[in-house]
Amino acid sequence: MAVVFGTGAIDRLKPGGFEDINSESFIAKELLEDELGQGQSNLFVVFSGGGTTVDDLGFQTAVEEALEPLAQDATVAGVATFYTTGSPAFVSEDRTKTFAVVGLAHDADAASEDFPRLRALLFSEELEINVTGEPAAAREIQDKAESDLQRAELFAFPIVAILLVLILGSLVAASLPQAMGVLSVVAALLGLRMLTEVTDVSVFALNITILLGLGLSIDYAFLIVDRFRKELRTKDVPEALQTTMSTAGKAVAFSGLAVAISLLGLLFFPMNFLQSMGLGGALVTGLAAIGALMVLPAILAILGPKVNALSVLRQDPGKEGVGFWYRLSTGVMKRPIVVMVPVVAFLVLLASPALDLRLGSPDPSILPSGNEIRWAS
Repeated sequence: MAVVFGTGAIDRLKPGGFEDINSESFIAKELLEDELGQGQSNLFVVFSGGGTTVDDLGFQTAVEEALEPLAQDATVAGVATFYTTGSPAFVSEDRTKTFAVVGLAHDADAASEDFPRLRALLFSEELEINVTGEPAAAREIQDKAESDLQRAELFAFPIVAILLVLILGSLVAASLPQAMGVLSVVAALLGLRMLTEVTDVSVFALNITILLGLGLSIDYAFLIVDRFRKELRTKDVPEALQTTMSTAGKAVAFSGLAVAISLLGLLFFPMNFLQSMGLGGALVTGLAAIGALMVLPAILAILGPKVNALSVLRQDPGKEGVGFWYRLSTGVMKRPIVVMVPVVAFLVLLASPALDLRLGSPDPSILPSGNEIRWAS
């Protein structure tokens, strides 16, 4: 039930949320929409091709025929073109392209939800049609964010699974961090679904919820499982679990609390998308820590030595003061300056693309170069 109800949160998340609802500009926009019907819910339909100019009768006929289904739609308040206004602002310099302004009867959020249906109404055999505008861009950015997230998950999850098997050497042990990651994400989606009942939640909360949920849950669970397996070499199950939770468990609790508090700092920003990311991130961080501190220990107590079952790689029990990681850590402590300088230089090199960073609200320019909406803009 949690899976079904939680995944329903995706359809209830809102696009946009990049404005301060208490700002003067937002209040003025609301007044224009409510009192004068002059909102920003417009689509811009660009017509090109055909081998003729906009002055050709065939070009005009093709434009009017393509726009007719759209003009008759109940959600369209009006359509303005070069042929209805006579304004040269609707025509390109070489007169081979023109555009239409399609005014929508509802607000930007509702318009973005309706965009795929409206776009499907536009078709022409003679002309190439591209559509842009705020509702189109918002919907496309939302769809791209969701599809990119799914692709990232499909790429990262198998790699993480392989690494866990290589490091832990047991299929049972390796499956526990992955299971905790899935559990945290499902629980966090359920939490987001409940939040949508009382407030607007931005679609960008989905990204941080899933990415942090998987990353932190796997990280926290790995620390617990790895320490428990090491303690089992010399202790019985209850004592091993007690030692594990008093050491690795404390680290997980502190990390979860610190990360959640840091993310809640986003609530002080007035934009809904930042607040949503803060709520979603803090929620899934808390759930990841709770899962590692409460659910996982119960599973380990049940499994006991069976946590090492289905071994696929021989594990070296190891000794204190030997091994690669011991030599690496002691080497760093012996020559901290020698190590720090090249590492910091490398990190600066990796961060150098930030010099070209341009801050601003998401718009069609963040879409791929070949995207219809970016090209039409």
